Amino acid sequence: MDSKPFDHPVKFMATNSLVRHVTNTDEALYFLEHKWPYVEGQAHQHAVQISREVLGGRGGAEKAKQAFLRALDEGQFHLVD
Repeated sequence: MDSKPFDHPVKFMATNSLVRHVTNTDEALYFLEHKWPYVEGQAHQHAVQISREVLGGRGGAEKAKQAFLRALDEGQFHLVD
């Protein structure tokens, strides 16, 4: 399965103060489903749905990346440059 790479990695501060780098849709979905430390809100649920669709061949990586960024914003993660 194609992991659908992002044009640029998403870097953010996780709850344990470590900076995480997510480079593709597959990694984003894994984080959303297995490492998400917060209550799952609407943006989180939407990002999971979009990531699954993109990995299934419906849409591009940019669509999944934007949904992932909205979920991170909802979860109040801090993006790192």
